[in-house]
Amino acid sequence: MKKSIVLLPLLMLVLAACGPTTTDTATDTATDTGTATDTSTATDTSTATDTSTATDTSTSTEVLPDEKTIAQILAEATPDKIYKTTGTVTHINGGSLFIQDDDGSAINAYAGGSATESLVVGNVIEVTGAYTTYNLAPELGSATLSLVSATDATPIVPTVIDTDVALTARMGTDYSISGQLVRLNGVTTTVSASNKSTLTLGTATVVAYAGFSAGHAALSENRDQIAAAINALAASGDTFDIMGVLYSATSEGVWNLGLPTVNYIITEEEPVGAVLLAKYDLDDQVRTAYVDGVNTKYLDGEFATFLKTKLAAGGTDKLSASSGETNVYTAAQSSATTGPQFNGIKFGSSGSGGSVTLTFDAGSNISKVVVGCAGWASPNTDTLTIGGVTKTPVQGSVTATVEVIEFEFAASDSFTIATNKRIIFNYISVYAAA
Repeated sequence: MKKSIVLLPLLMLVLAACGPTTTDTATDTATDTGTATDTSTATDTSTATDTSTATDTSTSTEVLPDEKTIAQILAEATPDKIYKTTGTVTHINGGSLFIQDDDGSAINAYAGGSATESLVVGNVIEVTGAYTTYNLAPELGSATLSLVSATDATPIVPTVIDTDVALTARMGTDYSISGQLVRLNGVTTTVSASNKSTLTLGTATVVAYAGFSAGHAALSENRDQIAAAINALAASGDTFDIMGVLYSATSEGVWNLGLPTVNYIITEEEPVGAVLLAKYDLDDQVRTAYVDGVNTKYLDGEFATFLKTKLAAGGTDKLSASSGETNVYTAAQSSATTGPQFNGIKFGSSGSGGSVTLTFDAGSNISKVVVGCAGWASPNTDTLTIGGVTKTPVQGSVTATVEVIEFEFAASDSFTIATNKRIIFNYISVYAAA
């Protein structure tokens, strides 16, 4: 009996020691099934959500430009802010240019030389750049440029300045007007030196600076031509009119008149009793060689639409229609090795003439037309009739230069240009009776 009593407690101890095994199994199973929660590390594959950090990188540093008019930019004038605006090119000097919009507001933009190489005055461009000031005046720096249109449907009209008082007033301390296109009437000049000359209007003076423009140099109307024209005027002592952008040129508020093209110098004398209404500049019409027998003529009514895009700065657009277009050719494939090589529009062919009638708004009273042109051969025998007046250009052949010919006739709201054969027109200027 004593042995049995001793063994019972021992058995109970053994059983007690085995009891926790059940608890272990329960705990282990719970922990193991808990590894299913570890498969919720599949939630970590929601680090795929981290790939949305790609979106974060694309939006974290990009700053979109604020698109505004030039006037709005000048009014806000937030330093370093990126703006986008649109305007018409009025001046180019290397990598810097000025644009102006139809409201008359202007601003300088610096983009670097290569960015402006293909541009000329009259191009409409979009400019994006950071606002800053340069020589006290507003500027869009580090700018990018994008061509919107080769021409402006409503060309910029310059502000006319014809007194020393008005010129002095414009060259004050209001730098928000820096870069606006102006026309100085009745000035004289010194000779050109280092692309600069001094213009005098009454008692006021301003330095005219010929800016470098690759586009205008390619058209043979940049610095060399400007210097030649200025020196001729200095030698004669004649008064003349000149256009350009009046801009703040130094940090001390000294103003210059900038011009990139000799076409800004206006020396054409207006006839007594008549005023220049419009000049249609055809010098950008690059005539290409007649190669594959395909050339294009303006159809009835089309020539006026084309001419309106060629209205030079300062002109008044009163041309309302054209009619009777006959053998008036577009520039493409209108050139040959035997005729004038300068740019322009060709009227007529080797066997027949060309003609068009231009009609202006009622009351325009056109009394004179001046054209820059040349015939085909030398000596030239091809005739030109405008407003019923017939003349024969002297210039002709491949060596021909642009010859100025004037036609005066009774005032009318329309006139016809007609050639008996081939005449090349570089420009057409129209005068109205006073």
